[in-house]
Amino acid sequence: MLDEEGTDWFNEIFEVAPQQSHALNFSGGSEKTTYLIGGTYFQQEGIVGGDKSRFDRFTLRLNSTHQVRDWLEIGERLSYSHFSRNAIAENSEFGGLITSALALDPLTPVVYTDPTAYPPHLLAAINGFTPGEVPIGQLLVTDENGYYYGISNYVRGEFGNPLARIQNTKGGLNQNKVVGNVYAEITPFEGFEFTTRFGIDAAFQRERYWTPTFWYSSESLNTESGGSDFQNNWFSWQWENFATYTEQIDNHQLTFLLGSSAIENQWNFVGGTYSGLFKESDLFAYGAFTPNTNDDIISNGNSRSLLSVFGRLGYSYEERYLLNAIIRRDGSSVLAPGNKWGTFPSVSVGWNIHNEDFYEASGLSDIVNSVKLRASWGQNGNLGSVGIGAWMSRISAIQPGYYDSEGNYLVGAASFTIENPDLRWETSEQLDFGADIYMFSNRLSFTVDYFEKITRDLLTNALSFGPAGNDLPVLNGGTVENKGWEFELAYRSEAADAFQYEVGANFTTLENEVTFLEEAVPEIPGAGVGTGWVATYFSLGEPIWYFRGYETDGIFQNQAEIDAYIEANNLGDSYNPAPGDPIVIDTNGDEQISPQDVTNIGSPHPDFIFGTRLNLGYKGFDFLVFLQGQIGNEVLMGFNRTDRPTANRPAFFYTNRWTGEGSTNEFPAANTTSVYIYNSDLMVFDGSYARIRQLQLGYTLPETVFGSENVRNVRIYASLDNYFTFTNYPGLDPEVGQGNSVGIDRGAYPVPRKAMVGLQFSF
Repeated sequence: MLDEEGTDWFNEIFEVAPQQSHALNFSGGSEKTTYLIGGTYFQQEGIVGGDKSRFDRFTLRLNSTHQVRDWLEIGERLSYSHFSRNAIAENSEFGGLITSALALDPLTPVVYTDPTAYPPHLLAAINGFTPGEVPIGQLLVTDENGYYYGISNYVRGEFGNPLARIQNTKGGLNQNKVVGNVYAEITPFEGFEFTTRFGIDAAFQRERYWTPTFWYSSESLNTESGGSDFQNNWFSWQWENFATYTEQIDNHQLTFLLGSSAIENQWNFVGGTYSGLFKESDLFAYGAFTPNTNDDIISNGNSRSLLSVFGRLGYSYEERYLLNAIIRRDGSSVLAPGNKWGTFPSVSVGWNIHNEDFYEASGLSDIVNSVKLRASWGQNGNLGSVGIGAWMSRISAIQPGYYDSEGNYLVGAASFTIENPDLRWETSEQLDFGADIYMFSNRLSFTVDYFEKITRDLLTNALSFGPAGNDLPVLNGGTVENKGWEFELAYRSEAADAFQYEVGANFTTLENEVTFLEEAVPEIPGAGVGTGWVATYFSLGEPIWYFRGYETDGIFQNQAEIDAYIEANNLGDSYNPAPGDPIVIDTNGDEQISPQDVTNIGSPHPDFIFGTRLNLGYKGFDFLVFLQGQIGNEVLMGFNRTDRPTANRPAFFYTNRWTGEGSTNEFPAANTTSVYIYNSDLMVFDGSYARIRQLQLGYTLPETVFGSENVRNVRIYASLDNYFTFTNYPGLDPEVGQGNSVGIDRGAYPVPRKAMVGLQFSF
């Protein structure tokens, strides 16, 4: 039943979840053979959903080396892992579990425990029928005690009682994975070494999900149970061969390397969906227990390959002057003829000033022990987002078909994507200048770097060409530049001191900008939020995937302000706000407020990234603090939708709202449908944060405690991981989104806080 405070849905869905991790390793060997055998086990239940969002993993590992001859070493690195995962729907404004908890009203109870006090809307549902004449009473979800889960009389749409949704989450996936390689190193004469290495990466994954019948509201229901089964198999092999020759000529050391690599990735998939389960239970949730007419079988597969040749030249003169030059050429099967190959060079130089005679003579080495100056430039290629046949025009069948005059059933076909034979490698070019300085017997270290990373021919997805009527699924959209400074400072105690300590900090500045767009691409739309709002864009002169919406400048306090604003900007009848509405800026100056006024309202990218660490040790005790954070990034709160006006909103929407003239100029009056609020900078918040990633205290027992050399290095510890977060963001977590949705909070699963205790020992 509902208590006086109402239902706190976050309190209902979040729980303390157990986690355990174990590792056991054996190592040993002889003069010519070494081995390591190990295993790990990890289990974690979810802070939302418990065992319905549980993750289990165990791994086995075998590494060994064998010196067969003076000139021949062979070995292998093999591992096997198995994991199983149950997952809940999250990070979606369309019915995600956390979004449902955010949207559902506190007037709805978790369950109805008193049949004599059922509210009218529940009785109407029990006695009602769906449009397909299915009794709703049969679809209502009950808990283990047979109580009906609460249904809202106010909130519709994809939302539903999150506890009922957790109960109705059925199925999961499991994967078996084998990764390993065997190698041989041949040294026929001094200075020359040839290595050949063959590796595989094979994964076999099975997914099984099923959905029972349910009724959360007239817009969120399922009248026929069904499920799906999918089997994905991935197999990759890689064969690498490279030869290294090192030659010392007086004070000059030269290293030459030549090599090649061949990779093939294969994938195949078979699966099916089915509906009309014989009985709603895990035992019968298979296609074999449904009518054959309700089964749909699908399958797919592809293969892609990559061939690379590369060479490297290394040079050192008395460890004073250093040079490394690399060139590699990569060819991929996923690109069109003429663009399959890319060439990617790189070069780096270094100067160890402390090895110069004049430096030693200056006496500086007693204080500044070493100084190294560095510079590097290089290119790397990327095809990560390019699929098989992405450059081709895809033709698909058009359903339904039609019957010709002779009764033959004909199905037409049409092109759905545009051919793009010019699709080419994405190239990242990075320039770096840096210095490494060590002082006071190497106790103080300082590193500084200036970097510029330019990504040309950036691969972007899903661009629609209206006049052509088709989409271009992948294209080289433009150029993005990232540049900034990196600083790292650390100070540590003398190695012989009883009290050991190390304190360090790092700080990075970052500027991000799109500096070039293809002529045919004025801009690239990114992620949609809610219904009808494209909230991120890839545009010239802006940060990549910046937020775009209406820009506001305070809140109208009275009608006189409104009249004056409309007159001053010649807005006429195009804009009819009321007191308490946001003041929307006519950014394009066309004397009207319209969708053409959307503009840059924020960036998800930080201006600064920082971290700090502290290590302490004294007489067996050790203490570690690691803090990380960023400043200047913004978060778009994207789970508030204008098409669901009765859905709940965060509490600050009420407490911070405009209530009358002079009450506030920061947040508007209560409103659940205005695009000038929900598609504007009023939904963009400072996402800066500092998070203590790890806070750990440990104690290593003296060796004399056990009185045996067979048990050593016994350490007990307690750790708080991600336990403390400092941020002004009013949502659950400021670390949200990725890709073109980076920085968008759709109701994401927050980073869990962990409190752990552990034991480590050797024997």
